[in-house]
Amino acid sequence: MPTCTDHPRHAQLWPLVLNQTQGPDLAHDGEHVLRVYRWALRLAPEAGADPDLTGAAALVHDLVHIPKEHRDRPLGSERSAEASRGLLASAGYSAAEVAEVVEAVRTCSWSRGLAPTGPIGAALQDADRLDAI
Repeated sequence: MPTCTDHPRHAQLWPLVLNQTQGPDLAHDGEHVLRVYRWALRLAPEAGADPDLTGAAALVHDLVHIPKEHRDRPLGSERSAEASRGLLASAGYSAAEVAEVVEAVRTCSWSRGLAPTGPIGAALQDADRLDAI
């Protein structure tokens, strides 16, 4: 079973993410992020997605949690995408890689109804759905 330490940049990114995912919502805590991460890595090859970028997207996909009943709930993935920029750069991702991950995270929310715009987003959206069921 893959862990965040299997890839050097994921190992750098995970502690940064963990600091931001320790809220009261168990459906979006660090354990959820790790489950989505593992699913995303398994789905990346079939989706034709880069495993490194897909894993990074999974790690940052829920940085900003908005409660289910809040009117801004549909904006959670967009806010998480924007919040991920600095963390990804700190973990050694280039500007182009950050842009790919941000786009994948921005479009991964199935509750918002957006279709992923690339293979990273497709793998991420499916991984998040698999964890939800």
